[in-house]
Amino acid sequence: MALPTLTETLDDEFTSTWYEIRPEAIDNIVDAIPITALLKLKGCFKEQVGSRFIERTVKYGQKTAFAFGKGDVLPVTEEQLETVAFWTWAYVGVPITRTFVDDQQNAGPTKIKDYVTRRMDAAREALVAKYESVFMAEVIHAGGKEPLSIFDYIPDLSAVNYFTNSSTYGGIDRTTNAWWRNEDYTAVAGVARVNGIKAGPAQLTLLSDMTNAYNTAGRQLSNPDVILTTQAIFEIYEQFAVAKEQLIKDETTKLADLGYDVLRFKGKPLTWSDSMTASEMLMLNSAYFDVVYDPSAWFELTPWTSPERQLDRVAYIVSAIQNLGYNPRFNTRIKWTNV
Repeated sequence: MALPTLTETLDDEFTSTWYEIRPEAIDNIVDAIPITALLKLKGCFKEQVGSRFIERTVKYGQKTAFAFGKGDVLPVTEEQLETVAFWTWAYVGVPITRTFVDDQQNAGPTKIKDYVTRRMDAAREALVAKYESVFMAEVIHAGGKEPLSIFDYIPDLSAVNYFTNSSTYGGIDRTTNAWWRNEDYTAVAGVARVNGIKAGPAQLTLLSDMTNAYNTAGRQLSNPDVILTTQAIFEIYEQFAVAKEQLIKDETTKLADLGYDVLRFKGKPLTWSDSMTASEMLMLNSAYFDVVYDPSAWFELTPWTSPERQLDRVAYIVSAIQNLGYNPRFNTRIKWTNV
């Protein structure tokens, strides 16, 4: 087989194989990460084709009713009730590389499929690691190329450099708009909480801390419905709350089918991740959180090319994506010590 024919054959084999396995590969990548599996289950993955910005309408104001009597002049002012938040796209990719030597040695009919599968599997594993690091990054972005993490939306408000490094989110200033901040619930022994109760060790106060944080974030308006924590806190919850009625082993949802250990708190799924910040629990309201992707640029494979004066071949699996939330006040993070 002549070299150009071999190269074209393998280009076509890699490309056709990717598009055969692409739907399953996307599911595998999303389902391999606890937070994205939960968000997918909640219908948070949303399509948007093109456009320079991703926009969401943010409702934050409230109409004011008034009392009046005979002869009163009625007010005609109109309060500002909503605004617009906007985000830019981020792009994620992974290379699939081949060398002339590997192509030549794997050109036999019995070897090509295995060769293609190994390279595709390596790319898929790299994407799983990348997406998990993106979603769970405990960083404060001040711009940059990375997609925003879930903690850009629900940051640690007590961080010393928080307002310095991330004063805006979605183009809205968080330093001057309290409604654009999440609840930040610290459950530290000996430190008074908002309601005046002092938290103790997580083994003793876990349920009361969770209940208070959940109710405070929900405000009887819109409760969190995705709960993610560490393995240690998950096991404390399972051990010490096992006799409580609200603890239900979840064996009926897609998460259980995927092999995740899922419990319930107030009917909401609770699971754990190795990537969760130590000693913390995240309570997210999925009604106001979207994973936005462009379906025309979602795990697409670019054409194969060769670097100048080299016999290697490379193509990239690329995606246009952004993670965004637009009602932070209905979310909270709980922090314990020494868990």
